[in-house]
Amino acid sequence: MVKIEKINNKIIIELLNNCRQSNIQIGKKVGLSREGVANRIKKMEKEGIIKGYGIDVNFSKLGFIPHEVSIKFGGLNSEDEKKIIDFSNKNKKIIFAERSLGKFDYLLMFMVKSIAELDVEIDELRSTFKFQIKKINVSVWSANYDTMSSFFTDNPLQVMSKHEVDAKIHKLDKLELKLLHELANNSIESAVNLAEKLKVSAITVANKLRILSKAGVIKKFTAHIDFEKFGVHRYLILLSINDKNIENRLSEYCRNYKQISDLTKFIGEYNYTIEIFAKDNSEFRKVINDLFNTFRKSIIEYETLILLDEIKHIPFYE
Repeated sequence: MVKIEKINNKIIIELLNNCRQSNIQIGKKVGLSREGVANRIKKMEKEGIIKGYGIDVNFSKLGFIPHEVSIKFGGLNSEDEKKIIDFSNKNKKIIFAERSLGKFDYLLMFMVKSIAELDVEIDELRSTFKFQIKKINVSVWSANYDTMSSFFTDNPLQVMSKHEVDAKIHKLDKLELKLLHELANNSIESAVNLAEKLKVSAITVANKLRILSKAGVIKKFTAHIDFEKFGVHRYLILLSINDKNIENRLSEYCRNYKQISDLTKFIGEYNYTIEIFAKDNSEFRKVINDLFNTFRKSIIEYETLILLDEIKHIPFYE
């Protein structure tokens, strides 16, 4: 387990919110020189705390509707596990896949533009794994409250995103698509380097970055953090809540709770999920108890999952 200094926490927060800002800009905010910031970032990269840099994309601006498909399998062996991983990696419409322990074994996020498109994907999933599938639960993504910075500070920011019903769809041109792919792999790449790769001018790259940000396609440039380096495990609470007025109270509660990294709203059997960082099951139970003591009149049903590992995580597909 890595013990991290408070000043590094501040740097991580800045990188989570905008990793394309310069070391000089970060230094002014955290009270360090440009060299001091650069050295600390380099050390955290070497230690594996910072795994890389990517982008958060607003799916609705590209005409997509995310659907989470939670699956319970029966009697899987190592070959079956490989088959599931291979299926997830090859399917371009699956942008996120994760293995879990509990009511569901796998959580898959499909990015589709219609119910008909989702129907084709679910049929393909069922026909591929047939009787191995014991249960499938489909939920429509509605909103997300990213409270990850609460892990590093007592005054966290909350990044909220919602599916926009009447969102103005931005049609990506070929250059924008290539640029997004490059940024997904390394969002701190300089405009000059990106220009060389894409065979355009640096000014063109800078203009495209402004266009994609202004259109709301790129929500933010962000760092990927390996939280296991801090000695914590990830858990997920699935909540069924029949209270239409709870969203603001619940999101504010999550924002101020250090162990809570994410709140997502869905349309489905479970209409909220809360992702939690905890050192062990005992700390996880404490978080659950606190949550239930606060919202006991609103929670109808719940399930808990231990999140094991990410199989796939990309910000979008073509």
